Amino acid sequence: MGSIEQNKSIMTNFNIELQESEDLRSLRNQITRELNRRTKVLRNLLKVTIQEGDRVTIDHPKTDGKVLIVRKMKIKKADVVEEGNTFNRFTVPITMLQKLLK
Repeated sequence: MGSIEQNKSIMTNFNIELQESEDLRSLRNQITRELNRRTKVLRNLLKVTIQEGDRVTIDHPKTDGKVLIVRKMKIKKADVVEEGNTFNRFTVPITMLQKLLK
């Protein structure tokens, strides 16, 4: 528990303007690696829970409130069509899908 408090203290006292460029590049690389890892974990979790034929929504303003059906799951993206209008087809990242309960 103390280490979390210690990390918060370090981050509050961290002055980005005083850091060397190489240190900032290293920090950026560490952050990027961690974000990529978390995205991969989320994508793998969603690939297990969302299957072809499932009803989903997409976390995006363009499809706000529309119910979509998953037609094909790819490695990182999914093909979805609007329910009732199969001409509206989207290819979206799996991480943007939100499964609806039946």
